[in-house]
Amino acid sequence: MVDDQNSLQHLVIISVHLGEVSSDAGYAYPVDQNFLTDSPLSYDGVYLVGGTAANDSFYRQARKFIRTTYTHFKPISARKEVVHLLEEMAIKDMPGVIIGTEHPFGSAFTQAMAQQRFWDQTSDLYHV
Repeated sequence: MVDDQNSLQHLVIISVHLGEVSSDAGYAYPVDQNFLTDSPLSYDGVYLVGGTAANDSFYRQARKFIRTTYTHFKPISARKEVVHLLEEMAIKDMPGVIIGTEHPFGSAFTQAMAQQRFWDQTSDLYHV
């Protein structure tokens, strides 16, 4: 994600509702955008965190966000708690999809973000 004003990369938290999300460890993070008003086309890639408070509405909207990210050949990364979404969507083992259990995860995700696009992903975007 790039801040056009300063050309700095930064994290944007997207969820079902604006406000805050809390980690299982009790940390609160402000939500920057919601699924309804934001687009994955605005970002270089997606890192899926998940959590125990995620519900069906969250997963339904997250799948749509992930699908759009994937069909535009962008990198997707996920912690092990949300790998089931990638498995359900049949994209878990595709190029540019990085799972948090892989070693070294941080390096693999950074390299995927630097590559920007994974043209060898199977995509239905251009098959009408």
